[in-house]
Amino acid sequence: MMYRYSTDLIRLTSEVARVLRSNGEAVFVVGNSNLKGVFISNAEALKASARLAGLVTVSETERSLPSKHRYVPPPSSDVGSLTKRMSSETVLRLKHASASQ
Repeated sequence: MMYRYSTDLIRLTSEVARVLRSNGEAVFVVGNSNLKGVFISNAEALKASARLAGLVTVSETERSLPSKHRYVPPPSSDVGSLTKRMSSETVLRLKHASASQ
């Protein structure tokens, strides 16, 4: 599953780099996840694939996701997988490496 996700990210960022104007920026909002109890940093994976595509990170901001503002609020009890889902998201701004010089 992670191999497929990584290759998809590489294809995605390569296409973004191809169509992005030289002075443009791409903004991604990603949440980290857990796969079978193992923490997965989707933000780091996106930054790594962006570097391979010739993009650099302009800024990175992490913001919390209060449970009352989520699309599907967690159940009122602390039991179940919904209570373990992401509590923050990362906003990444990317641009062409050549435009940062």
